[in-house]
Amino acid sequence: MRFTKLRFAAMIAAVVILVPSLAVAVSPFVDVPTGAFYEAPVNWAFSNNITTGKDATHFAPGDAVTRGESVTFLKRYDDNIVQPGLNDLSNTVTGLGQTVGGIPCATNQVVRFDGTNWVCNTIGLSAQPGVDAPTAIDTAGSVGTDTSITVGTDNRPIISYYDVTNGDLKVAHCADSSCTTSTNTALDTTGNVGWYTSIAVGTDGFPIISYYDVTNGDLKVAHCTNTDCTTSTTSTIDTTGTVGFDTSITIGADDRPIISYYDAVNGDLKVAHCADSSCTTSTNTTLDTTGNVGRHTSIVVGGDGFPVISYYDTTNGDLKVAHCADSSCTT
Repeated sequence: MRFTKLRFAAMIAAVVILVPSLAVAVSPFVDVPTGAFYEAPVNWAFSNNITTGKDATHFAPGDAVTRGESVTFLKRYDDNIVQPGLNDLSNTVTGLGQTVGGIPCATNQVVRFDGTNWVCNTIGLSAQPGVDAPTAIDTAGSVGTDTSITVGTDNRPIISYYDVTNGDLKVAHCADSSCTTSTNTALDTTGNVGWYTSIAVGTDGFPIISYYDVTNGDLKVAHCTNTDCTTSTTSTIDTTGTVGFDTSITIGADDRPIISYYDAVNGDLKVAHCADSSCTTSTNTTLDTTGNVGRHTSIVVGGDGFPVISYYDTTNGDLKVAHCADSSCTT
């Protein structure tokens, strides 16, 4: 592909806005008319040693640009604009591995003021002003599939998830609102358990988690016995075949947990209405049996106090909704 120098000048005009403002001198080229749309870009390219012209006094804006000339322009742009800009940026970043504002930072961190306090931010591609870098809060093996998150009564996030390495249900209770660190606890280690987790906070202030027991093909619930969820009681609440895929849990208007889930044997949407706040037992109801339905469930309580469930109809490839006719969702 060949470009005219006029087209190259237009391309430079688009690129100029992406680089820092630099000094610009008037070029010596007599064939670049005053007021031409490419006058400013040519002056900029000449001032920054990107172009030297056809000769000392001519730019030849109508001439084609060869492949050799195009890569030369790009190399000069990198040498004279990009690399110096990166060096300037590196030189202006201070506080790496130092104590600034009374805060000691790691060698890969820089101090910034967030408007209230001095904080350390890790330098990385995702770093933005006012945005904390992502944090790995559990690195013990392959962990973190099937996550679900809520906020506890202590205003700190709490996360349920599956430990792939050990086949366990785990929970992470964050140490602060930004969850930079957490206390991680294995709640159920009996067999291969912890798929399709969903977490909510009950009216007793303790988290409660629904999940799938892979070993036995059952729906299970872990009811935490403290706000940190470092201990819990576990209950198996549906054992009729292979049940408990794609669970979703919420707290009903009667203050008891209610769980939507998929019955893999029959291809049905089911719901479990817990008999108490810890869900040691439940009433289990099949809500939709039309074809293969019930994957990817999500449940909330509507303004009328009745649960409503969204889910996937595999047979028809459709989004469906089941609106319960009572608080226990038996119909």
